[in-house]
Amino acid sequence: MENIVEIIKENGEKDNTIGNNIKGLSIQFIGKGNRISIYENTDFQNVIIKCGNNNTISIGKTKRHIKNLKIAAEKVNDTVIKIGDGFSCVGCQINMNESASVYIGDDCMFSFEIIIFTSDSHAIYDNTTLECINYGQDVVIGNHVWIGCRVILLKGSVISDNSVIGAQSLVTGKIMENNIIACGVPAKIIKRNINWSRAYPDCYIRPKTSIADNKKHYMLDMPYTISIENNILNIQMGAKYDKDFLFEYHIFDEATLVAKIEYSQNSFASFTLKKFGNYAIMVCTKEINSVKENSFLTEYINYDEISALKYLNYQKSNYSEAISQISALIKQKENHTNNINYIKEKLHAISSFNYNIIEYFKELGIREISIFGHQDDAELSKLIWVSARHSQNFNIKYLLGRYSYTYHIYVPASVNITHLKLADNFSFNQDDVILICTSKKNTSFMLSIQEKTKAKVIHLLDVISDIYCKKFIIEPLIDIKKSNPEVQLICCLLPLAKEVTHKSENELELVTYQKTRDMINAEKPIIPAALDRFNNSLEYNREVVRPILITTINEITYCKNRLGKNVNVINNFRLTTDQPDKFMHNIYSFGNSVMLGAGSSDYDTIPSNLQRTINRHFSSNDKYCVMNCANYGGRNHDCQINLIKNTKFKKGDLIIFSIHEKSIKNLIDKDFIICETQQAFERPHDMGEVFIDDLHLNKIGNQKIAELLFQTMLDNHLFDDKTKAVLKVGGGGVKSPSKPAKSNIVRKEEHENLTKYKSLLLKYKVKTKGKIGSIVMNCNPFTLGHRYLIEQSVQKVKHLYLFVVEEDKSFFPFVDRFELVKQGVKDLQNITVIPSGRFIISSLTFEAYSNKERLQDETIDASSDVTIFAEEIAPSLNINIRFAGEEPLDNITRQYNNTMKMILPQYGIDFEVIKRVESNNDPISASRVRRLLKEKNFDEIREIVPNSTYEYLINRFGDEVVQ
Repeated sequence: MENIVEIIKENGEKDNTIGNNIKGLSIQFIGKGNRISIYENTDFQNVIIKCGNNNTISIGKTKRHIKNLKIAAEKVNDTVIKIGDGFSCVGCQINMNESASVYIGDDCMFSFEIIIFTSDSHAIYDNTTLECINYGQDVVIGNHVWIGCRVILLKGSVISDNSVIGAQSLVTGKIMENNIIACGVPAKIIKRNINWSRAYPDCYIRPKTSIADNKKHYMLDMPYTISIENNILNIQMGAKYDKDFLFEYHIFDEATLVAKIEYSQNSFASFTLKKFGNYAIMVCTKEINSVKENSFLTEYINYDEISALKYLNYQKSNYSEAISQISALIKQKENHTNNINYIKEKLHAISSFNYNIIEYFKELGIREISIFGHQDDAELSKLIWVSARHSQNFNIKYLLGRYSYTYHIYVPASVNITHLKLADNFSFNQDDVILICTSKKNTSFMLSIQEKTKAKVIHLLDVISDIYCKKFIIEPLIDIKKSNPEVQLICCLLPLAKEVTHKSENELELVTYQKTRDMINAEKPIIPAALDRFNNSLEYNREVVRPILITTINEITYCKNRLGKNVNVINNFRLTTDQPDKFMHNIYSFGNSVMLGAGSSDYDTIPSNLQRTINRHFSSNDKYCVMNCANYGGRNHDCQINLIKNTKFKKGDLIIFSIHEKSIKNLIDKDFIICETQQAFERPHDMGEVFIDDLHLNKIGNQKIAELLFQTMLDNHLFDDKTKAVLKVGGGGVKSPSKPAKSNIVRKEEHENLTKYKSLLLKYKVKTKGKIGSIVMNCNPFTLGHRYLIEQSVQKVKHLYLFVVEEDKSFFPFVDRFELVKQGVKDLQNITVIPSGRFIISSLTFEAYSNKERLQDETIDASSDVTIFAEEIAPSLNINIRFAGEEPLDNITRQYNNTMKMILPQYGIDFEVIKRVESNNDPISASRVRRLLKEKNFDEIREIVPNSTYEYLINRFGDEVVQ
């Protein structure tokens, strides 16, 4: 019996002559007697069907995409796979391994990476009777079922009509109820009495408890009198989903334009060159003289203020001018939309605390307000008065401004609707409050309203700022103080360019950071005056303004690691320069991109300037190390608060929290220390241009803030040894982003090798308590400098482990170096010499080390090597301190030491640098020995190596010329 591929045409006729040549569909017949039925013009994309013998496969009629569907029935016979009408799929594999069938109903929607099994593929049998207990079973999916991504359906699965299966669920049995949501492993019903639609969520009514844009309750801008209850869903869906109504890049003549407006009268369709929500622009090919004669067109044009529909009338020859103006309007709309969305995000974030603006006014003793706004910002006003409507003992006296509530049936009875332009008979007194609900704050306009009404005028943005400070910053910081009564926090109020009085000419022209960055990166770059004054290269300026990316690890926001000439992020924190090798306490600086140092090199950030100021004050600073813990997530202050909460501090550490919101000083607890900086940037001052944009500062501005911070610390005696009011949360440094769970830096294929090496370490493990130290050294060859480092270190610990770098990429082979170390320390007690293996300073963990000579001028990242040591090696031997020699010559080793200084304390491992011993005013080093060896200068070599090393060198090289 032959295989048949049957195409069902639009008129219902069947054609079995086409064969396999169907676009997007690949059919492979392994056997015979198969019948496949599909509809003509089905949109297949990467669909594969494989058949064994006598199988029947049918796919119903659909206008939707069927992508990445694989039906694997090549191993089975006499099965049925039936897919109903209206099916859509992003990715699904149906595995048929026994003669069981699959039935999928009508109007089903499949997401991606879905797998359906009709069999377990391998037998499970009763051990006594040898009977199989896991034969294949049919899989049945009802009508109108939505299967989420990565769902697995096992044999015997049944899903009833109108249901949703949540992402990554495992369906193992029969779900016999309709209209449910099921999810989990195995999938269980979590919600009943539901249904679903392919439309976007905002086409449906939001819960009444939400303060979101509820179309049913808040729809204000309807151009016709209609029944909201009965028609809103159809209207919204018609406008958004009927492709006949949407035209993205068409330019219409008068007749076509008028005809389409007439046709779309009840659909709210938008005919646009660019479409942004309800915002539409129409461009015609010729001048429309009859515009006033056409009622439909006139209605649209006259409805401009409410619907935001812009109508441009241009000759065909002026299209370029039209497009230019359209682009400007689109940009203006985008900016307005962004402002609205920003405010709505803040309001929704505030609502997550079961708090809103009405509660804020109540706490201030205010029980009645009036709202002023205009139509473009109407949704902001809606959010406020809807909150008031559900709040007891609160009233909105007036809705003022350019509103249209003509067709709105849900205005509370307590609200008096007043149009400010039309009515001058409203009355206010000085105790009344007017809330300005607009997307931008216009101070002069607010003053004019206040002068006219004599009432107190407050802008929505100021209220949000107060609430945001209270809920997201102050209350969390107070909680930290309550749980840690010895805490002192320094709040640094950063300056704002827009608040500078008597601005310079350049300060009047400042733009946002993004626009500044665009100007610098343009083909013909423009460097802001605040940066241009230093005559840095274009390459430098472009590097320092390039944003440092952020990443989320264990729900905490950090900076993403980055290496460069001037901007470096190591272990998710920006590099602070001039940190001391030895220190007792950390000063942690948290905040946004200003504290992070956007627009500045590592050397010029606020934390780096503060570090140098402290170094000068203490002459030989061995007390305080400044850490830059800020990131671009700082604007969302809860990100920084979370980072503080997940940071370990030790006694004597200090915390700086930087912020722009000036309202914090009126709301903050009196026990907090505040460093105000705005006054220092008021003109006249002698710093010249310091703002590179409307927020960020150049190195002169950063230096000034660092000085003010340092003076605040001095004035509050934070450097006094007797001061006990410092944060005490427990043990040593910022928590590693991976501390709660392993960072998984080691590749999977190396896990077995790592396990073997850790087992080897246990053989060397010494049972002792107290300080357990470690040193990792290459010893190429072993010198008196190495010996001095070991002697100094072993005095500070109960036991010392010496790891000798095992990788054979040095001048001297590992077996020789290892033996030289053993011979060089055999007279010392409490020392164990261990091969470093593949996981300490190797090409696997730190490839740069073996290319030190070539990379001396480069910035390297050694964080993987150090993290593996901290997470895997040190715990195996209970190591809690690591020593290293001071490195004045080798840039790679010096950077490696700096990385250890940053990372190891986060794992409770101390790090200490031992000063390098010298001979003839020259540090003793292995590289010096190799240089002398080339010169055959054994007399000087003898002065800087142990006898065992000297004898080895004489025996091996005494009669040779070292190349």
